[in-house]
Amino acid sequence: LEDLEIIDCGGLACLPDMDRLTSLLWMEISNCGSLQFLPYLPSSMQFLSINNCPLLRLSCMKEGSLDQAKIKRIFSVWIDGAEVFSSADEPRFVIPAKLQKG
Repeated sequence: LEDLEIIDCGGLACLPDMDRLTSLLWMEISNCGSLQFLPYLPSSMQFLSINNCPLLRLSCMKEGSLDQAKIKRIFSVWIDGAEVFSSADEPRFVIPAKLQKG
């Protein structure tokens, strides 16, 4: 599993830890208004997009939060259409072909 979309799950309060999904590169979470926290994510994760998830947005943007620490391990993180974190200059990241501009 390389790509995962979790969309329109308004009653979803939590996600299971995903750190064992070692091939997961890309995940989108959209319209999940009850979701409060990110699960543990695999080190393979390169791209995360969160849209219209206000509780999750707050958790990810809170300085010093566990979720903020989780997203800082990801190459590119977008929340509500704006890139909020990018590790493009860190050499450990490889940009997947589907994310490269060509």
